[in-house]
Amino acid sequence: MISAIDAASLERLTEALEEALHETGQFLVSIGSEPAQDSIAARELAQFPQSEFVLTAYCQGDMLLEVGSELVTCFIRTCAEPALPIASWSSVRGSIESCALATWLLDPGIDVRIRVKRSFALRYEGLVQQVKVARAMHKPENIEASLKRIDEIERRALSLGFEAIVNSKGRRDGIGQAMPPITSIVSETLDEEITYRLLSAVTHANQWAVQQLSFDVLPKSVAATVSDAANPYGLRALKKAAKPVCFQYLADQAMKAFTTPVLYKTKLFGGDYKLLVKKIRLHEQRVHERAKAIEFVPGGEAG
Repeated sequence: MISAIDAASLERLTEALEEALHETGQFLVSIGSEPAQDSIAARELAQFPQSEFVLTAYCQGDMLLEVGSELVTCFIRTCAEPALPIASWSSVRGSIESCALATWLLDPGIDVRIRVKRSFALRYEGLVQQVKVARAMHKPENIEASLKRIDEIERRALSLGFEAIVNSKGRRDGIGQAMPPITSIVSETLDEEITYRLLSAVTHANQWAVQQLSFDVLPKSVAATVSDAANPYGLRALKKAAKPVCFQYLADQAMKAFTTPVLYKTKLFGGDYKLLVKKIRLHEQRVHERAKAIEFVPGGEAG
């Protein structure tokens, strides 16, 4: 029999996630764009010789938080009937990637120079991608503009005392610092390397991952359309299935990914960190409990 998810229990899960997103979003609004006096961010802005580079790092983190929030909303929409058991993995993967980067930039435990170095590295990575897009579009003027921008950003990084980042051949390989692989950043910030690799496997349509996580194998009696003699390889039919255990896992991962950089920014900007921790823990518990309550519906139709 094919299994699908009970729509009512899935709806209760999405309500819990939406409540968590809304309250954490409101908390960020209450912090505002100006850090509290005597906060870590206020001290960084006062002490760093060119505060605009610190502000750039904060702004990058904020934008990544927006991306992460919207992708959690995408995951919530994949839970609506008919549920989307493949797209759900890709949306959470995107959220984890952007939230890990936001956490990497907004970490309140790092030195301000490390924060600015990370900001430069991310800017360089983005500009390299712009160059690649321009080349694919055969736009030489855009390529030239992006390369000039890279040169300018590198000059500014060097003026702050950062070393030139070059590879073994002496070619530029970053600005501020070499950009770590995103898998390493996810591992460092969220301790979720295994999760990220699994999510990536589905996003990249690796057959082993998609089949195991988003399909059921039909019983042989249902799958058999030809005689055994005509089916010497024992082929079995598959049917897409929304599996409760997968949505349970994804809900917990989406919650963890989004709330981590929110907590970091709150501590960095001098918000009421203890209050937010208390609120988030309650939301995490509610999401986890509702995720665990999701049930199979025997014979139901998957998305």
